[in-house]
Amino acid sequence: MTPHVDSDTAYLVMPKARSRIAGFFNFSKPNYKRPEAKPNGVFLIECKTLRHVVVSAAEAEVGGIFHNVQLAISIRYMLTQLNYPQEATPIKTDNSTANNFVYDNINLKKSKLWDMRVYWIQDTENQKQSRTY
Repeated sequence: MTPHVDSDTAYLVMPKARSRIAGFFNFSKPNYKRPEAKPNGVFLIECKTLRHVVVSAAEAEVGGIFHNVQLAISIRYMLTQLNYPQEATPIKTDNSTANNFVYDNINLKKSKLWDMRVYWIQDTENQKQSRTY
C-alpha cells in the first residue's frame, strides 16, 4: 500500500490575483518501475486557495507541490507507524518547469520569496521521502 499524489494548480483563477492548488491522494500497489500506477482507493482530495499572490505559473505549481508533499509526509509517517514501510512517495505534476526546479535543473534568479519551498522539496527528494515526476 503506497500513497500516490497527483498535484495540480490553476494560476490566477480566483479574485484578487489568487491561485488554486489541488491534490488527489490515492493508494496503489508499489510499482517502482512505473510510478503512474492505477489508483486503487482515493482517500483524500485537497483543494485550497494559495494565501499569497504568486508571480508565475511555475511558482504556483511549486507551491502546490510543496503543500501536497507536506501532506504526503504526514501520511507516510502514519503508514509507517501502522507497519506499512514506505518507499519514496510519487508526486505527479503536469508542469515541466516546476519539475525542473525540484530537480535543480534550472537556476533560480530573483526568487527569494519561494526559495524555501524549492529547497524543502529538494531535501525531501534527497531523503527519499518523495519523488516528483
